[in-house]
Amino acid sequence: MKKDKLLYNDIKQLIDEAKSYVVQNVNTTLVFTNYHIGRMIVENDQQGSERAKYAENTLKTLSKRLSKYFGRGYTKRNLELMRKFYLTFSKTK
Repeated sequence: MKKDKLLYNDIKQLIDEAKSYVVQNVNTTLVFTNYHIGRMIVENDQQGSERAKYAENTLKTLSKRLSKYFGRGYTKRNLELMRKFYLTFSKTK
């Protein structure tokens, strides 16, 4: 019985550590992806400036296309936040 409990605890610990590792890597990947989406929006539509003349329509169109393909998470507001995230943190280098 003692061996069974030790085996169970070892496997449980392994699974818990694996889940934690996955969550950490997913979060890192999302931050990386959102930063680079923001960079791509700024560089493509704004040629590096903080404000673009036509960014409003571009973000609407981009949001519709990305949402259709990937589902939720790519609203115009989220794309604006990704853009802002890039602009904020690209200056800290």
